[in-house]
Amino acid sequence: MLGGSVGFSTNDDFAPPYNYYSSKVKNITLSPTIGYFFNNHWQVGIRGQYHRGKSNQKWSNLTNTNSINNFTELLGLGAYVRRYIWMFDHLAFHIEASALYTQSISNTDSYDETNQKSQWRNTKFSKVLYLTPGFTLKVNKRIGIDLSTNLLRIGHDKDHIQDFNLNHGADEWQSNTFNAKLSNFEALLNDVQIGITIFI
Repeated sequence: MLGGSVGFSTNDDFAPPYNYYSSKVKNITLSPTIGYFFNNHWQVGIRGQYHRGKSNQKWSNLTNTNSINNFTELLGLGAYVRRYIWMFDHLAFHIEASALYTQSISNTDSYDETNQKSQWRNTKFSKVLYLTPGFTLKVNKRIGIDLSTNLLRIGHDKDHIQDFNLNHGADEWQSNTFNAKLSNFEALLNDVQIGITIFI
């Protein structure tokens, strides 16, 4: 089985002009997949991941303006197991458990009210477990369409942060974080990914 998914999200927020705030976020994720069916209900495989994200935030009032710009790229490789529950001949609910290792680089620029620029770079190494529900629609014997979203994320992140603030020169430090996230209904809808599967 060959397949893959594409995820895209965007979010724009604005506040009244007398105390202005704006936030623009865009993300795209590509996940190519190679899998094997043991039978009509079980599938295992490996998956790559590429993510690209960009955000722009700005605060201003009558006298001051501050802004933060961020750009992130991520590469990852993992494995998964998926269970299909067929509701009809061509429509199935599926639940997937996956493990993923990723490396990302995030560059952030900020500007204060005097237009003083500060820069940070965060190199992150992550080991993550996902629980992902979704639906599969078989268009024909060879092609299927997947809709899925992330229900649960459990992970360990190791961050290497470099601070290039011009006020005090370069500085750097590391941190380790364990985290778990259970998505609510709104988060599930905002994180829907569309995939195409080719059965060979």
